[in-house]
Amino acid sequence: MNEILQINDLMDKPVRHLSLGQRMRGDLAAAMLHSPPILFLDEPTIGLDIDAKHSIRKFIKDINREYKTTIILTTHDLDDIQELCSRVIIINNGRIVEDGSLQALIDKIAPYRYLIVDFYEEQELSPNIPAEVVKTEGGRVWLKFDKKKIAASDLIAEISKANKIKDISLEEPDIEDIISSVYKGDHT
Repeated sequence: MNEILQINDLMDKPVRHLSLGQRMRGDLAAAMLHSPPILFLDEPTIGLDIDAKHSIRKFIKDINREYKTTIILTTHDLDDIQELCSRVIIINNGRIVEDGSLQALIDKIAPYRYLIVDFYEEQELSPNIPAEVVKTEGGRVWLKFDKKKIAASDLIAEISKANKIKDISLEEPDIEDIISSVYKGDHT
């Protein structure tokens, strides 16, 4: 555990001389001393730098995998959720409003993706394209499409029948927007 958390060199330092990330690593080591079957973590990466967050997340994954420790995580850090959680429970005003895998939540709340298409010049897309034009900027068009109704490759093929494509990129819905939608009650 000392190696995973990189705390060997911290053992003889007074706590008041440790950074927030170093203290957090020490707290996690102390919490695991008796190999608890369940570990409750409240905002474990709050205020930490990128390297410290990476180290803490790696440790959490490792103890879950190696010791089969159940981790109950409360956090507002959506990167923590995406990297660490196999199950997500969203609580609003004391009520559970969502409970399931992150992917199931995404599929339920945001069953769409974005296709960003760069054309060599401004294009007028056919109204029969099975996607919503969200934004246009010169030769670039942002399309929102239902991933359950059409595959990205089929949408690209459809667009390229009548238009010369320079470049494309695909984006998933933003997790912050999805969670915000749950709290606002914008989904059904």
